[in-house]
Amino acid sequence: MSRDKKLASASSLALRTSTEETSSQRILMTPEQVSTLLHCHKQTLWKWLRTIPNFPRPVRVSPQRIAFWEHEVRDYITSLERVEYDPKVGRGARSGQRSVA
Repeated sequence: MSRDKKLASASSLALRTSTEETSSQRILMTPEQVSTLLHCHKQTLWKWLRTIPNFPRPVRVSPQRIAFWEHEVRDYITSLERVEYDPKVGRGARSGQRSVA
């Protein structure tokens, strides 16, 4: 399955809560959908939950199921530091840093 199809599938499968908020509905995402959105393995998601203090915390939906609030995941993504690609180095460098040639 292509990346675009996975992302479309992840967003279309998001669970919607039955309670309506002020102007928009709050959306819950499964761990699988979050890992697809972040382009990581599901096990990496659990590692980030243990090691990254500001990573979004899941909520318990039922005794056997957890989910993430979509707005918290998206806020986390937008809070990440941007990197600049340096073709000489071949990987991203943090904003403001210069690579040594």
